[in-house]
Amino acid sequence: IVTLRPFDELLSYDAAMGEEGEGGRVGLCNGIIVASKNAPFIHEWYTRYRSFDQTQWNYHSVLLPMEMAKNNPSWVHRLDYMKFYWPLWDEAGMKLMMDSFDYDYSNNLAVHVWNHGLKR
Repeated sequence: IVTLRPFDELLSYDAAMGEEGEGGRVGLCNGIIVASKNAPFIHEWYTRYRSFDQTQWNYHSVLLPMEMAKNNPSWVHRLDYMKFYWPLWDEAGMKLMMDSFDYDYSNNLAVHVWNHGLKR
């Protein structure tokens, strides 16, 4: 994670997370979590890790938080995907992030530097 600007605008929420993919099409990513102590969203999410299956890590890390956010929208503030998780981890996103200087990061608070999309 590379932080580009302070997260002050998020401190008024019990919990805040960024959507992964346009409109959250991938989910609500756990790469950056801003939360107050005893936030209901975080407490409930933590209790659901009792059923964690490491072969499906993405369910608990990205899909479940989005399900929970949709069921309890007041528990977590969902940030637009461009705040933390853009460019994305797909081939086009990795090219944009690593091979050019064409992307304007002015909408980002931070950038998740994906490592699983890198070709080595």
